[in-house]
Amino acid sequence: MEIVYLEDSSVNSNLSPVLNEYEVYLIDRVTSVVEAIKRLEQYPRYQAVLIDFKLPAKDGLELLSHIRLNGFSLAVIVITEASDFESVITAFKAGADDYLSNDTDFETHFPVKLKAAAIPNLKP
Repeated sequence: MEIVYLEDSSVNSNLSPVLNEYEVYLIDRVTSVVEAIKRLEQYPRYQAVLIDFKLPAKDGLELLSHIRLNGFSLAVIVITEASDFESVITAFKAGADDYLSNDTDFETHFPVKLKAAAIPNLKP
């Protein structure tokens, strides 16, 4: 599975060791919405996008909206603060497949949610 990971902070950026256990073969980390859109348009191989919802410039909702409006067949998982239920509701209304809170169980829940969200979107 190949994913784009939009994360502006280096704190949560190293998911490779966790994901390698779950057959996620390629993780392209980008740090801006503009960079993520460019990557998705240039390389249609991705099956999922992991989006940090709160970003300093453009927020993750803009990327999610772009993905859905342009018909990308991708699983989209949004990362929010543990107590930010308003963002979770907004993300689902905009077309997110699932969400994760960046709490202590992030590394445990992420691979499972990624696999579940991506199954309908898997490309051969």
